[in-house]
Formats: sequence, structure tokens, C-alpha cells
Amino acid sequence: MFIVLFSSASENPTYILLQCGVAIWFCAGSGLSTKTKTIFLIAIIIFSSLSPTDFYPPTIRDFYNRYSLRVLPCVFLWFIAIGEMIMSRETNKKERHSELQKQTA
Repeated sequence: MFIVLFSSASENPTYILLQCGVAIWFCAGSGLSTKTKTIFLIAIIIFSSLSPTDFYPPTIRDFYNRYSLRVLPCVFLWFIAIGEMIMSRETNKKERHSELQKQTA
């Protein structure tokens, strides 16, 4: 997701890579509830995938493209995924620490 989000030359076809990252995040199982994950998935499909298509009227489509609004749900998801990785790392550290304490006791 990072490559597409923070590249200045991202075009419509490169958002396929981002959609793959979203699918991996959705299937990998995270700390969020299934309902929240589904809402993020639908929002990204509607706002990122369908924004350059005829799904939107030309005025809204031009507005989305001019200000690159299709990136916003993806950036939110990227921050959530980074936060989940940090939190899982801290949880793993605590689990290892408690296991070491049990072994030494």
C-alpha cells in the first residue's frame, strides 16, 4: 500500500496494487471487528476503485481526481494497519516476557 499511497506518479492502474494490499489486510484477521473491516473495504471500493469510472457523475469524478480524494480511505486504512502491527508487536513482547517469567519461576 505504501508504494501507491506515497508515490507522486500513481495512476489509475497502480491502484490495483493497493486493492491487493487491502484484500490481504481484510483476510489476515486484525483486531478490528468484522463489521468495521467490511465498512473500510466497501468505502475503499466505492471511493478508490470506482471514482475514475462512470459510477460517479463527471462533476464529482473531476472533483475527486483534481484533489486526489480517492487516497483518503486508503491512507486511513494504512494508518490502521500500521497501528495493528505495532500493537501486535507489543502484545507479542508481553507474552514472551510472561512466558520467560513462568520458566524462571
